[in-house]
Amino acid sequence: MSILKEAEWMRTAPISECWDRVKPGLYEIYDRVVAEQGVCEWRPEDIYHACQSGWAELFHADDWKAWVVVQVKPIPFSGGDKALLLWVAWCKKGRAAVRYMPFLRALASDYGCRRIEYWSSFKGMGRINERHGFKPVITMYAVEVD
Repeated sequence: MSILKEAEWMRTAPISECWDRVKPGLYEIYDRVVAEQGVCEWRPEDIYHACQSGWAELFHADDWKAWVVVQVKPIPFSGGDKALLLWVAWCKKGRAAVRYMPFLRALASDYGCRRIEYWSSFKGMGRINERHGFKPVITMYAVEVD
């Protein structure tokens, strides 16, 4: 049976029905990125639009103490393999990786994904998530074109 049907502790939610619950966490993350780096590549409204348009999906804990927005993305040069991209995630308390990784692994498997990915410019994220099986795969550098 699908993890999406049997998991009581996390479920999908249309973002239009729970925007008031998700928006404060998105702004918390957005403001932190801007404070630390001066700019953020996305705005909270981009997340809303991506979920509302079906490009991304929102999952949340039943108690709303955590949520995650995910996308299924192709893995370049893999012959068609897919990855579950953890686009943005929020948790009221720490240790979210420990608490929710079993669900995320099952979700990725349910979607036929070979791996789970996240992209972050926060240096501490690598140390935290390597303990949970994540390994650096690529370093991305970018330059703006005038």
